[in-house]
Amino acid sequence: MTAGYALDKLPKGLDSVLTLQSSGFWGKLSRSPANPDFSEAAVPKRLYTFDPWLGCLFGTSCRFCYVPSVATRIYPDGRLSYWYRQWGNWLLYKPDITNRLRKQLLDGAGQTRPAYQGAAVYMSPKTDPLLPIPDALAITVRNLDVFLDADIFLMIQTRSKAAEENDPAIFNRIVELARHKKVGVSFSISTDLLDQQRRIETGGLAPAERLRIMARLKAAGVFVSAAVAPLMPYSPDFARKLVESCHHASIQVLHLTGSGAATPKDVLDQTHRDIPHYRELDSKLADEIETVAGAHDFSWGINNKGFIGAFLAARRFYETG
Repeated sequence: MTAGYALDKLPKGLDSVLTLQSSGFWGKLSRSPANPDFSEAAVPKRLYTFDPWLGCLFGTSCRFCYVPSVATRIYPDGRLSYWYRQWGNWLLYKPDITNRLRKQLLDGAGQTRPAYQGAAVYMSPKTDPLLPIPDALAITVRNLDVFLDADIFLMIQTRSKAAEENDPAIFNRIVELARHKKVGVSFSISTDLLDQQRRIETGGLAPAERLRIMARLKAAGVFVSAAVAPLMPYSPDFARKLVESCHHASIQVLHLTGSGAATPKDVLDQTHRDIPHYRELDSKLADEIETVAGAHDFSWGINNKGFIGAFLAARRFYETG
């Protein structure tokens, strides 16, 4: 896959660990609806993102992926580089990432450094931290041990089967973090219809399998959020399935600009041609969630109010649980 490319320069960012978010998707709250609604005052004051590596081997299956475009600034030669054109076919581990994470979060006595006490960490915005690769999962296991020792709240963003007990090293640590009221799992699911999922994601777990994993984590006492992004057409039972399998839904349709990163324009244009009233799907799903029996404790938000709201919903869940 590297023929014809000069790989004498690596992407920038291999030295980064935790990145404080003060602008963009995480730093500026949208005016989108949420239930319960909240204001800037409720947003975590110290919210960091954490990518344990660069690249994502799910990348070739996700037609909607925004990461290659937003990350062009870190690639030598930008869109002409191997790193951009072969996105989804490569992975670069950050050197010694677990030790660097530990040193950034904890002091020599193993105590959380004041700058990070009570902070929120989103893992990960530009990759899946549970990629089903033995070396990658081993790194994540070690990173989860660091987060167990730190006074932070961790939100794990994934679409991987490794989140459940089939990989006990991962699952047991997530459950242990939940016992300490310091973890949530945000699981990607665009729809409950496989044919609609395949419009934008050619591989990956089927919707029924995703819902099953989410429900399993929920039953184990873990806060679970559905990352319904990008939302695609769904069945009349989707809202009920979400309420049954998780605690919160972050809802977002494909978009060219606005809250979050942009969808490739050709994918967005085709979606609008193929799906009538596509822009209205997010509010439609939110309204349907409101009508589900037993949804009084279920929360949701549209655009970044969903993803930021997941941290607030997790806090409520562990405080009242």
